[in-house]
Amino acid sequence: MKRCWIVGAVVAAVLVATGPLAAGNGNGRNKRTESTEPTHSVARQWNEVLLDSIRIDIPKPTVHSRNLFHVSVAMWDAWAAYDDFARPYLHQERATATDLSKARDEAISYAAYTVLKSRFSASPGAAVSLPAFDARMVALGYDPDFVDLG
Repeated sequence: MKRCWIVGAVVAAVLVATGPLAAGNGNGRNKRTESTEPTHSVARQWNEVLLDSIRIDIPKPTVHSRNLFHVSVAMWDAWAAYDDFARPYLHQERATATDLSKARDEAISYAAYTVLKSRFSASPGAAVSLPAFDARMVALGYDPDFVDLG
């Protein structure tokens, strides 16, 4: 799947520049179903989950400003990979899809999810935040255990 390597490259670029990536494990298949929250964009939904996680973490303005920036960069580059004119921030590769909206939503979701899981894995609120990230993936119709090894 072309979009999966785009997500991997975007997330790798963000995390290589900012810190270690927590290794995922899982071999589930990627599944897409209809979203249960069609009123907000997928980026907005991930930003809300991020803000909820920041609220239950230790107040660290510098760290959280970086978290906001890095999640935004990952989502932007995932979106921009499917646009011929957008200027990506870290990742320069392009992708194509027959359904751009679905491909972008998937790429944005996996990019945000991966960065968030890495960033909040050692957070004092991890017991709440990490399941919330998984729940958002499921609510969007994606498999949080999916790992693309190709």
